[in-house]
Amino acid sequence: MNHFPKSFVIVDLETTGGDPYTGRLMEIAILKIENMQLTDQFSTLINPQTPIPPFVSNLTGIKNSDVQTAPIFDKYANQIFDLTNEILFVAHNARFDYQFLKSSFSRTNFNYQAKILCTVELLQSLYPEWGKYNLDETINRLELNCPNRHR
Repeated sequence: MNHFPKSFVIVDLETTGGDPYTGRLMEIAILKIENMQLTDQFSTLINPQTPIPPFVSNLTGIKNSDVQTAPIFDKYANQIFDLTNEILFVAHNARFDYQFLKSSFSRTNFNYQAKILCTVELLQSLYPEWGKYNLDETINRLELNCPNRHR
């Protein structure tokens, strides 16, 4: 019997830092899956309205000049909310991405809620022998083709 949900979204965010209350989104990608078929997708740079720290630019490849003319989160809030609210939210280190998205929504007066599936926790239960579950290790162990994991 298949217990996987019929609908879920896979979300990946790039942010200006590690604190969801002071950091800001600068890129978002969403894949919506229904009955194991891709039914919708959304991806865009977002102007974080704050400078991107050099460390983050080096890590992600996203520079201040890349987001300077990008729209702010408010422009996409309705669309992102419609895609991701009250549906299973799947991400690697899901609590991080979820808290950032929830914080972004709270600044635009949306009450955002979703159930979370963290792929790190899932992999830990499926492969306890791995020891490391960061994204690079996961990509290598699962032999995935992902040349630029931060984009």
